[in-house]
Amino acid sequence: MPGRALLAALVFFVVINATLSPAAEGVSLASIGYTMLRWLDRAEITHHNLSVEVDPLALSARFADEVTFISRGSRHLHILLSADAVLERVTDASGEERSFLRVLGWGGMPFVLYRVEAPETGNGEPFVLRFEWRISHDSVKHVNPFVALHFFYLGHAALWHPHSPTEEFFTAEIAVTVPQGYTALADGELVSVEEAPGARERFHFRTAAPVGALGVGVGRFHPLDPVTAGDFAVQGFVPRGWSASVEQVTQYTAAALEFFAGRLGPLPMQRFFVAELPFAGAASYASLHGLVYGGELDLFGLTGEEGLAFLAAHEAAHKWVGGVAGTRILGSAWLSEGLAEYLGYLALEELLGREKALELFRKRTYEPFVSRMGEKHRALSAIELFDDDSAVLYEKGALVFRMLHRRLGDDAFFGLVRHFLDTYRQDFASGTDFIRLSAEYVQGLRPGALAYRESGDAAAEIRSFFDQWVKGTATLDYALEEVAVGPKSFSARVVSRGKLTEPGPVTLRVHLESGEVWTAQAWLGERIDLELPGRPVAAYLDPEMWLADANPANNRWEETRL
Repeated sequence: MPGRALLAALVFFVVINATLSPAAEGVSLASIGYTMLRWLDRAEITHHNLSVEVDPLALSARFADEVTFISRGSRHLHILLSADAVLERVTDASGEERSFLRVLGWGGMPFVLYRVEAPETGNGEPFVLRFEWRISHDSVKHVNPFVALHFFYLGHAALWHPHSPTEEFFTAEIAVTVPQGYTALADGELVSVEEAPGARERFHFRTAAPVGALGVGVGRFHPLDPVTAGDFAVQGFVPRGWSASVEQVTQYTAAALEFFAGRLGPLPMQRFFVAELPFAGAASYASLHGLVYGGELDLFGLTGEEGLAFLAAHEAAHKWVGGVAGTRILGSAWLSEGLAEYLGYLALEELLGREKALELFRKRTYEPFVSRMGEKHRALSAIELFDDDSAVLYEKGALVFRMLHRRLGDDAFFGLVRHFLDTYRQDFASGTDFIRLSAEYVQGLRPGALAYRESGDAAAEIRSFFDQWVKGTATLDYALEEVAVGPKSFSARVVSRGKLTEPGPVTLRVHLESGEVWTAQAWLGERIDLELPGRPVAAYLDPEMWLADANPANNRWEETRL
């Protein structure tokens, strides 16, 4: 982008920022930073040679990253770096210093945009730049990586840039130097550990397959024996001096990996790590190689055995949705988090049973969704992970994929997810890409392959489904009406009070005084008449929450006793 156009864009965003409410400022600025970088990107990254030196007690970390780019013919490129970091030096392969200029970085933005002078290189030719930066206690403004005494973790959001100016997969070699007695963790396979000057040790990692993000952790850990499940081995790391749940999470992670491998296909590696860190709040970072989590998990709505198992299952799903096939940062969070959230529940059902999985689904996803739908809400496609209403991505997002699963049936649903992973392996997809791919996929299925459909044009139905549920804000509201009961009978009609409907019948579950439960399939608009072996005392429509019903209160009938 020419300098005049860049200046015009900056002026435009300054004006837009002036109109933002204080609550939305940081959120919108983060989106602005990513959007501008996408416009300004002038190179593709293929490899990182990252060196990190961390002193947890001195609260300091220094980084040097030799990044291999493929030129797009420009003499300048733009990178984002965490606002908590201080960029000190940029040099080329010969050691010559390259100029860089901070061109965008407001107080609420978590990243700073830099314009960097690149070597004179032809379009399509590789070149190397070395970036040196530091993070210390004094430089931290947003997220403190020195999470507790003896523990440091810098997550993917801070290390995305300059690691990928837009979004792409790359390979990496990572060397982490730490004081003796500390263990380093990174997104790669551990290759070796060697002594370093000054009573330190250097841990060497190498990515086993191209990745789209990096993370680095340091701490006093106690390593556990690896847990195996199928072809997978998962090693846990317990933070010394802190109570920890990592042993359980490691076991659940291994089991979830085995579950997903059988349905989504293999991963490019079989060895992984799980580490718990004493974060001040709550945090969870999934990557192709591992999982780092910790803090007050009840802030995520995760408590007890079910919460730990679901955490492991959700983040294991991200090894496929994000690790194998990437999803773009902007405009696609509903795809990344909604799909991982729903897949997590499917794995949880395998780990702990259907009843426990549905109960957590009800508390964590369905009931919060219902409470939000009573208020003014935005379309899923308009919500970003940075936004104040980002919880909707997980709640409504999971319900959208549950309804898609219902429409397609098991075989076609998992077939679609596998097709998505194969199509975008080591590439990044947008939510629009997934919608297009879904329409193409169902169009190619044999007649009768889908569980429910309304017409002969399966592709048009799927596009309409996503338009309604992802791009729109209308709601579904089924209700039981005209309920009539007898000593051994139940009769009712299922009607729609909302703007949206879904094809096929809905499950109706009738409870009898004897404790027996009868199940029937009720079609929208038709009356259902049941002859029963005893007196009905309650009836529930869609008891397993397959539909994103915004008002489940009118889905049930219960006997009123004086």
